[in-house]
Order: sequence, then structure tokens, then C-alpha cells
Amino acid sequence: MEAINCGSEPARDELEGNALIQEIRVIVNVHREQARSHKMQLSFIDASGVTAL
Repeated sequence: MEAINCGSEPARDELEGNALIQEIRVIVNVHREQARSHKMQLSFIDASGVTAL
């Protein structure tokens, strides 16, 4: 016997897929911001002539 999907199931699956994509985008954006901040700190150190240990 084959299961018959309710009309809302594909929509729910799509929403869950979209939520996963949104979560991944947030994680990527957080990592980009951290990298940008780190890069700015390094450029400040280089510009001031201070050597990091």
C-alpha cells in the first residue's frame, strides 16, 4: 500500500529545507564577520608597527 501525502506535507518539507538554508547562511555570515574583524585587527597591528607575539 502506497502512502498518500497530504497537500501540506510538501510545503512543510520545503519550509524545513528553507530553515536549514537560513541557518547555514547565518553561520556563514557570522564566520565572515569574525574573519573581517580579525583582518581589521591585523591591519591595525601592521599599521601601528607593533609586532604581535
